[in-house]
Amino acid sequence: HGLQGRALELRCRFGILGETVATCYDEDGHLCTCLSPPSYLPEMSVPLQLIFGGGAGVVVRKPEVTGATFKYLPTPIVWSVEPPFGTSDGGTPVLLVPLPRPLSRDLALKSAPSPAPPPEVVRYEFRAHGDCARPVRSLAACSSAAISLGLSDQTARQETGFGSTISPPYCHLREGSLLFDGVGNNTGSCSVRDQCLCVLGVTTTTTT
Repeated sequence: HGLQGRALELRCRFGILGETVATCYDEDGHLCTCLSPPSYLPEMSVPLQLIFGGGAGVVVRKPEVTGATFKYLPTPIVWSVEPPFGTSDGGTPVLLVPLPRPLSRDLALKSAPSPAPPPEVVRYEFRAHGDCARPVRSLAACSSAAISLGLSDQTARQETGFGSTISPPYCHLREGSLLFDGVGNNTGSCSVRDQCLCVLGVTTTTTT
C-alpha cells in the first residue's frame, strides 16, 4: 500500500538513534526516497525506520518487524582501468576495477614494485707504474674494462702457473694481450710491459 501524507512529515532514520532525513514521493505517491547520512564507521549495518510526524514522530515501519536494514560499505576507489586506452570515436567498453579504501594502501604497498636503483657506471684507467688502488677483480670485469678503454683485445684470458714476481695481479695488458690473474699469485707492480687496468671510480646515472 502507498503511504499518504505530506513529504516533510515522513522521514527516514538510519539507526535507532541516527539522524532523520526528510523524504519525498514520486508522482504516484507509492515510493519514498531519502539520502543516507554519512556513517561514523567505514563499514556497518544499521536498522532503517520510517518516521511519521514532527519531533520524535511515530515509527510506522519498525525494523524488528520488517527486517529493514541499510549497510554502509567502504568508499570504493578505482584500482585499475581495463583497457586504459580507446579510440577517439568512443564506444570502447571500459572495466573499472574497484578496491575498498581500507585495503587500498596495504595492497598498494604489497603490489607496487620497488623502484629500480639507478644504474652504476664504472670508470677505468691504465697504470704503468705502482699498484692499483682498486684492482679489477673478476674475469668478466676485466673484459668490461677493456671494452670501456677501447682496447683491441677485449676478451680476458686466465693466466696459469704459479705466479710471477714481475707481472701484476688481476687484470693487466701485456704486449697487447689481455690477461687476468684471478688468484692473485702475481706479486709484481704495474709497468710499461704489464699495464694494469684499474677501477678509477663508480658513479650512478640519473634520468630526468
